[in-house]
Amino acid sequence: PWLAFWMIPYPNERMLWVNFKSPLLWDVFAVTTYMSVSIMFFMLGLITDMAILRDEAVRKGQKLKALIYTPMALAWRGTNHQWLHYMRGYLIFAAIATPLVFSVHSIVSWDFAMSSVPGWHTTIFAPYFVAGAIFSGLSMVMTVLIPIRTVFGLEDYITK
Repeated sequence: PWLAFWMIPYPNERMLWVNFKSPLLWDVFAVTTYMSVSIMFFMLGLITDMAILRDEAVRKGQKLKALIYTPMALAWRGTNHQWLHYMRGYLIFAAIATPLVFSVHSIVSWDFAMSSVPGWHTTIFAPYFVAGAIFSGLSMVMTVLIPIRTVFGLEDYITK
């Protein structure tokens, strides 16, 4: 935060200005948008869980927990009308996040393709990066879930 003023375009002693056509700026927008949509997608998925935690805290008389979970549940009661809007919203966020996955990994690969390094000036990097992201994401999920399944005894819920 103390160096944020460096990001503001102002004339300096070398008369350099920010290049708004730079692919690095595309990276900033793509990653920031992807992060924002992913956080909202995650928080939307937690609404029903927060409502369950809120109801349990109220039932057990834990006022502080109920006070914390109530705003996070967003007045969720589980009515058919709420479920309908919840599923539509979740589908919309999934539809928005899917192209963002491709854009984030493609833009990073285009940074390499636009450089003047021999052998990097090719457009095949975008599919390579997207495929690599899918494989690494799947392997991360498996690496985390396999020990969790064994340690916490979740064999009935997480099957082979």
